[in-house]
Amino acid sequence: MTFSEFYDIICGVGIPGILTRLILAVICGGVIGLERETKRRAAGFRTHTLICLGASLTTLVSQYAVIERGLPTDPARLG
Repeated sequence: MTFSEFYDIICGVGIPGILTRLILAVICGGVIGLERETKRRAAGFRTHTLICLGASLTTLVSQYAVIERGLPTDPARLG
């Protein structure tokens, strides 16, 4: 798989693109959370994982409303 094929999958609103973005959000949130837990900060792994997952879902819903449903709105407005 080339980079351009992978990029097309991620930018799409299909199931593979959505799952890829959600998995990347969980991984990024988990890495941030683990780093904070090692420094004994208040918000750790679970908190950052859920925050990143929620932010990703909010953005995906906004993009879906514009691209798939054709609603006349700004895709960045919900986020």
